[in-house]
Order: sequence, then C-alpha cells, then structure tokens
Amino acid sequence: MTLYRVLFDKQLHKISYSLDSGELVYHQYHRQFEIAYLSLNSKVPTTLFPLLYSGVNHRNPDYSTQALRLVFVSNESGFNEIWTSDFNGQKLEQHTKLKTRVAYPRWSPDGTKIAFIAPDDNHEGNRIYILDLASKHIIALASTYHNHGRPAWSWQGKSVYASTSAGITEFYLNNQAPRVVNSLNMGVGFASSASELVFTRSDTQGLWLINLNQPDVVETLIANTDFKTTNNWTLTQEGIYFKSDHIGEQRLNFWDAKSKNIMPVLQVPRSSLSSFGSMTYIPESSRLLMTLDGYPQRDIMLLKHKLIR
Repeated sequence: MTLYRVLFDKQLHKISYSLDSGELVYHQYHRQFEIAYLSLNSKVPTTLFPLLYSGVNHRNPDYSTQALRLVFVSNESGFNEIWTSDFNGQKLEQHTKLKTRVAYPRWSPDGTKIAFIAPDDNHEGNRIYILDLASKHIIALASTYHNHGRPAWSWQGKSVYASTSAGITEFYLNNQAPRVVNSLNMGVGFASSASELVFTRSDTQGLWLINLNQPDVVETLIANTDFKTTNNWTLTQEGIYFKSDHIGEQRLNFWDAKSKNIMPVLQVPRSSLSSFGSMTYIPESSRLLMTLDGYPQRDIMLLKHKLIR
C-alpha cells in the first residue's frame, strides 16, 4: 500500500506526496476576478457583461463623475496595482508600481486623488495611502493604528474615514492626528452629505446612518432583515444598489430613497459576486459595476522525481 503525507504550500495548494514511490500529487488553484457591468436602462432583458476582456484579475471598481474615470485594482503587471480607465474600460493607465498588494481604491469627491489600502513598510499591517493624480505623489496618512478598513472620503474631500481597532476613525490629509468618530466598526461607507455618513457594520447586518456633528446619533437606514451585505453596495442620488444572498442565487436590489421600497433588479447564480467586492454606479452610461467572482479552477497534477523520496 502506498502511503501519502498531506500538507499545504504557502499559496494554500493542497499537496500529497508518497513516502515510498517518489510521487507528488498537488492541485493548482486559480480564481478569476473581473469587473462586470449591468445596463440599467436597457429596453430588453440583460445580464452582467465583462467590462474588460482580459485573462488577468480586475476588481474593486470605483467611478468618479468629476474625473470621468474608473479606478480599480489589476494584477496585469504581476502585482495588484492601481489602474484607471474611461467608463467603457478603455484608455487604461497604471498609476502605482508598489509591487505589493494594494486594495479598495476610492476617488476623492473632486476626482483629483485616490485613497487606497496597502501593506505598511514592515508588512505587518496596512496603511491608508493617498495618490495625487496631478503630481503622481503617494503619501501615507498619519496613523498609530496597525490595521485600517476600507477608506471612505469625507464630503469635502479633506479627510478619509476608515475602521480601526478604536472604531470609525477620521484621518486627515494635512497629517494631523486622527480622530475617533464612533466606536462602531465600519465595513463600507459613503458620505451622503457634509454631516452624514452611510455605512455598513462588520459586527451586524443592516445599513446605518451616522450624524457626524453628533457622532453618538446612529440610525438604521435599512433593517438587517432586508440588508445583509457588508461590501457589495453603492450609494447614488436616487437610492442604494446592493447584493443579497438567497437559496441557490444572488440578487441585485435597489432601495428607493423616496419611497423606501426595495425592488429586485437582477438574479445571478450563487457565488457570482465576490463577497469582498465593490460596487459603483456610472450615471453617464447608467451602468452598475461590480466585481464578478469566477468559479475556482483546479488542475490535479502529478510530479515524479527521485529527490522526492
């Protein structure tokens, strides 16, 4: 009988090797992320279409009506870096060459800067970085915290909100010390006005609204029975688009800010949308963009070599 020992390599590829025959069996694991769009004003039934036809990963889109550009993360260079394109996925431009794992880019309200997360210098935590498109300079915001959640710009664009171990924290572009706004942990947030921040929480479901002038005042915007996503949602002038999970399927829904009603927009197969993805709306083309999560692909491989014995 041939005995096999099982282990995992650093990339979590399962490996089994024979103790007596010099055979190693393993599987290669590949997961494809792409940015997909849904046309909301189509006169005929539609589905999700890839924005960028490519064999590399693209994810976490965010659109700026001021810059008329889409920002996202791409590994086309071999590393996850910050890229932009026009809203049709053309005129691509790479903006960072950090050779690390950047994540969750967000446009400033005036479309001149991009906030994102990347590992710190020691690769022991992460920092919030700001990319200035005009100067191409990248700065890290002053912080005493080890880890930071997804950035959300203030309405005026002079600061960035992110979740830390202390709660919702405001970080300033002028390098002054950060300020804890509220002890709640934010998942994804959007400033809906100069005094209001709409956000999800990492400890419970639902959509929430905080008064930044009275940060202890937090209201439920959509109940947790109806809103059960942390990351996949976006704020528009008319309302909120968000993902919901159901038995055997996922749905895209729209919450109308005037009527407070929730309407289903599209049904897709379960696990189609990344749990850690982002969603954004392009008013110029009436498109909703999101991260599409392809089904994992695995190849079972057999390697024979005398050194394995």
